[in-house]
Amino acid sequence: MQMFTPYFHFGGRGFEAMLVYEKAFNAEVVRKLQYKDMPPNPEYPIREDQMEWLLNGELDINGHSLLMSDTDNYVEGRNVGVNISEGPDELRRIWSVLIEGATDIYELGPTFFSPLHGSLKDRFGVTWMFTAPVDEDR
Repeated sequence: MQMFTPYFHFGGRGFEAMLVYEKAFNAEVVRKLQYKDMPPNPEYPIREDQMEWLLNGELDINGHSLLMSDTDNYVEGRNVGVNISEGPDELRRIWSVLIEGATDIYELGPTFFSPLHGSLKDRFGVTWMFTAPVDEDR
């Protein structure tokens, strides 16, 4: 498993980007979730115009992952982050170091798609996402 994975953000054009990258790199679509696939959460309401947006997309490019999603925080030219995929204990350890002086974007905790997920912008301006893999035996 890759520990670090590039994560691209788009402002509503994620599906379009995914199709272009799929074609350009002869990639295989691994996952393609939309915002409307997410269970409702009053803490994170989804606008009607976001329902068709890409919540989480993954392409396999010659055995390497490229992750992407649409976000309101999109800034062209500053739309790349890094996803860390590790077990929950290691994610908590890394989080505890990087959170000092950081902006907590999405608090580290369980989600419908991962036993542990969160994101922060560290004190140097780098956006990090933390995602524990889903236990396939569940």
